[in-house]
Amino acid sequence: MLKLLRYVSIFLITVCLLFACHASSPTEFKRLPLKVQFTSFIGEYPGIIAQEKGFFKAQGVDVELYADACHGWLRGY
Repeated sequence: MLKLLRYVSIFLITVCLLFACHASSPTEFKRLPLKVQFTSFIGEYPGIIAQEKGFFKAQGVDVELYADACHGWLRGY
């Protein structure tokens, strides 16, 4: 009886794993841009220059830079 239970358990686990690993049709997903906030700190200028020269696009990354004059990190953004 124990042997039969073991075989049935192994069979059910195998069937569950086969159905779980079934490859479904690929779905399209929309890539959202990477939003990067910057302030007037000079250390953040390389990111701005990289976007202007197209380095992000060359690597396939869509980056959206936006300035925050009011320091959003103080407000919790």
